[in-house]
Amino acid sequence: MCRAEPYVYDRAGEQCREVRLPYGNGILAIGRGVTGTLKIRISNNVVGAPLGGVRPGIRVDAGNASSVDDSVCVQISGNQGGGSGGSAGIGIRKQGANATVNDFGIEGLSPSPSTCGQAGSNFVSCSTAP
Repeated sequence: MCRAEPYVYDRAGEQCREVRLPYGNGILAIGRGVTGTLKIRISNNVVGAPLGGVRPGIRVDAGNASSVDDSVCVQISGNQGGGSGGSAGIGIRKQGANATVNDFGIEGLSPSPSTCGQAGSNFVSCSTAP
């Protein structure tokens, strides 16, 4: 799903550099409810811990309960994220346990798409919703 060159991430990107005191996730990239693909690069940001709740400062989602099949391809590097309520600073979330539905690809991670366990060993927080 994700591959190195000549994959281009110029359609959407988060390079805010610094987000202080966010009320929710400082950076939230979502591919859900549209039956499409989100391609995004999130790089070199410093995101403070959200002011309330249990959430990561940076979060990327693939799918939700109403999704037919949404996929996410993310290139994420050089970020520092704070978490609130015991959450890690960077979180990724995939809807469902079927590996071919709501695919979640992470550039540079092998294999891609990966299981939540494989991704979680490289990222701070990973969850799969039923």
